[in-house]
Amino acid sequence: MAFNYQNNRERIPIETVDKGTQYYRQIRYDNFEEFIQKNQNCCQVNPGGGYDLPPANFLDRITGYNSGDAIVLNFEVRYLDDKGSQKSKIIKFENAPQNCGAIRW
Repeated sequence: MAFNYQNNRERIPIETVDKGTQYYRQIRYDNFEEFIQKNQNCCQVNPGGGYDLPPANFLDRITGYNSGDAIVLNFEVRYLDDKGSQKSKIIKFENAPQNCGAIRW
């Protein structure tokens, strides 16, 4: 679900040196198998260390809206730059799943 959430984004934020954060059109992976084949050791659940996710509050935890877990993807994003050239960059995405597996963000 975390892969699908990131892979289905139309535009992806890319941090550039001269222009700051820019949003580029993402070139999606055909499926999860292609992603794993090209991004081995990409994914972890609760790998430790700090996260850029807000803490789960009590109500979200008891209703299942926030599982309290973190799914971390080191995602090789493929995108088209301003000139239409294909580029790639590895971006760390932190995702907060619900108890049912759906991704909040």
